[in-house]
Order: sequence, then C-alpha cells, then structure tokens
Amino acid sequence: MVSLHRLMERARRLYEREASIQRLWQYVIRWHRWLHGGLDGMVSYKGGITKYWVYVLKHLHITGATVQP
Repeated sequence: MVSLHRLMERARRLYEREASIQRLWQYVIRWHRWLHGGLDGMVSYKGGITKYWVYVLKHLHITGATVQP
C-alpha cells in the first residue's frame, strides 16, 4: 500500500529529526483522518488509529512509548 509506505517514510523522517512522541502521534492521527476521508467505505476501521500507531512504533524500533501518548 503506497499510502502506508508514505506514512512510514514521513514518520521515519520526523523521528530522525528528533520529533517528540507526541508529534509522531499527531502525524499518525492526521494521516488516519486523511486515509479514511478519501476512501470512504473502501478501507477497514478495524484497529483504528492504534493499529497504525503500533505499526509506526515497531518499525521505528521505539520502545517505552505508550500505545497512545
């Protein structure tokens, strides 16, 4: 999925620039709104924002962060 790849690229860049966990969380929220705004009924809401947040944390190897800041 191209949009998921872009989410990870942007999150990685933010993390490399030492963005706070709160800043990363805000980005994931905005991305999730964008995803569901343009794809009405075409994507699953299952897992919600938390699913994508955990995905970002795992791929960036961030430990010690809460599920939702």
